[in-house]
Amino acid sequence: MDEHSTRAEEEKARVIEEKLEQFNKNMEEWVVEYSFDPNKMLDNFPVSNLDTLLRNALFSRGIDLPFYYQVVQEAGDSVNVISSTKAAPPELKTAFKVNLFPNDFFRKNMYLLLSFPSKNSYIFKSLTLLITGSVVFTLIILTTFWFTIFYMLKQKKMSQIKTDFINNMTHEFKTPIATIGLAADALSSPKVFGQTDPTKYYLGIIRQENKRMNSQVEKVLQMALIERGNIHIEPQPMNAHEAIEHTIDVLQLSAQQKNGRIISVLRASCDQLLADEVHFTNLVNNLLDNAIKYTEKPPEIVVETYNQQNLLIIRIADNGVGMTKEVQQHIFDQFYRRPSGNIHNVKGFGLGLSYVKAIVTAHGGTIQVHSEPGNGSIFTLTFNC
Repeated sequence: MDEHSTRAEEEKARVIEEKLEQFNKNMEEWVVEYSFDPNKMLDNFPVSNLDTLLRNALFSRGIDLPFYYQVVQEAGDSVNVISSTKAAPPELKTAFKVNLFPNDFFRKNMYLLLSFPSKNSYIFKSLTLLITGSVVFTLIILTTFWFTIFYMLKQKKMSQIKTDFINNMTHEFKTPIATIGLAADALSSPKVFGQTDPTKYYLGIIRQENKRMNSQVEKVLQMALIERGNIHIEPQPMNAHEAIEHTIDVLQLSAQQKNGRIISVLRASCDQLLADEVHFTNLVNNLLDNAIKYTEKPPEIVVETYNQQNLLIIRIADNGVGMTKEVQQHIFDQFYRRPSGNIHNVKGFGLGLSYVKAIVTAHGGTIQVHSEPGNGSIFTLTFNC
């Protein structure tokens, strides 16, 4: 029994030793085989359709770009390319790298390299919409900000202009009202009451100042109508030279009171216009009146006419204080007056030139101004004749 058991144990030990020996032999053959045959390393790996698999995987993630791939085996400093795209360069630069078998002891040095030759252009195109949207949005914000500031400043300017207009209107009405009050007090005085000559004198003053206030009110009402586009013009055939001469005769006395004069050089052969004579006379009157008022020396005013093709040119030049470029940009604005501090040495509401511009435009004409500070101003009006 003991001998039989011993033989059985020996046989069992022999079989185990033979199997272990065969296993070690097979392992050595397998390691050698996989070490020298890279194709064996890719068993169960889809090399044949790897290109298609990669393309589908990238497309499912929104990447539709040409690419190169390589399956490489690294051994120290050497790199062995096992499989790759046909058109791929020998070495892929700036490639994405991933370990194919991180948990396999024998194949953990196998890597997949993926390179996108048009990566930069793809990234740029992807960001183009975002960048464009950001730029447009920024421009909208900046434009909105600019318009907000612009309209705030414009509103502030309009408020200042209206305040100046109210101040000027108050000042313009204050003098005639005070004069009328003094004349009324004088009429009620016992020394004047019942005396014909003093009574006529003071009544004349009251009538004159009342006419002056009525004229100022009419100017304001006229500009209100012009602003609404309801200005009433009755064009009739008229002689421009006669209207100009009449206006000069009326204002010549005002110029002479300041030791000045108005000279007319009417050389136009065609001086017949289809215009509203009242408004035409008023615009010439406003220009001449300004030329007399805005001067610090005896006024020298020249009114000239001439023809250019089928146009009548009226040129009014003076030796007044002149205007800066900035002032010239605003002189035709409603209620605008040349800044002069809080001094009211020149009467008016700032309506004269805006009225002139509106009337000239309503007649289909043009008006231009050329001026320099200290060298006077030249207004040039053009009408069809």
